[in-house]
Amino acid sequence: MISERLSKSNDWSVDLFTEDGRYVDDVDPDRNSREEIRDWINGIYANPVARAVRTFVTKWLIVDEERGWVIAEFDNIWDDPGNGQVFSFRNYTLMKYAGDYQWCFQEDQYNPQKRMEAGMGWMQARQSMKKNVKKMV
Repeated sequence: MISERLSKSNDWSVDLFTEDGRYVDDVDPDRNSREEIRDWINGIYANPVARAVRTFVTKWLIVDEERGWVIAEFDNIWDDPGNGQVFSFRNYTLMKYAGDYQWCFQEDQYNPQKRMEAGMGWMQARQSMKKNVKKMV
């Protein structure tokens, strides 16, 4: 999946959206152009905790080829914090394909509380692992 490849490289400069693309998110204001979307995504992934979400497992996917709509459920998974624990949150995404490998619309639905809890859990586990490594050295 392209979002997984991009997150692993941390290079979000590709043109995934049309110039007039629209991105709707549960928590953040709507983005109404390719540049706004790109700047927003780059801002999110500048945060080390957000950048550690690099695996996006597609749980299910429905494609309406005739109309260009895609709806899916994803499991957003943080990197292993070093102790084997898994931290993740689920989201549902609605996308409209515009052709030429670009999207003209995306809307994400998720529970912000679950996202925050998973991120905080990952961060605490990561810090705990770093402390344990320092004690061993």
